[in-house]
Amino acid sequence: MMEEGNEKQSEKKSMISTKQKIGLIISVLLVIGLIAFVFQNSNKIKIEFFMLEFRIRIIYIILVSMLTGALGMYTFSKYRKSRKQRK
Repeated sequence: MMEEGNEKQSEKKSMISTKQKIGLIISVLLVIGLIAFVFQNSNKIKIEFFMLEFRIRIIYIILVSMLTGALGMYTFSKYRKSRKQRK
C-alpha cells in the first residue's frame, strides 16, 4: 500500500504540468516565428552612414538596433536605481 503512494508521487513529479506545456508550446511558436522572420528579412539593403556606403542584410540592422536599445534601457535602469539608492 505504501509503495503505491510512492509510485504515484514519482509519476506526478515526472509529468509535465499544464503551465510547462503552455510555455513549451509558446517557445516553439516563437522559434518558428523567429525563423520565418529571419528568412523574410534576409535581403540586402544599401546603407549610407556619413561618408560610408555599404550593403547589409536587414536582419543585421534590426538586431543591432534591438541590442542598442536593450543596452540603453539597461544603462538607464541602472542609472535610475543608483539615483534612488543615493536618496
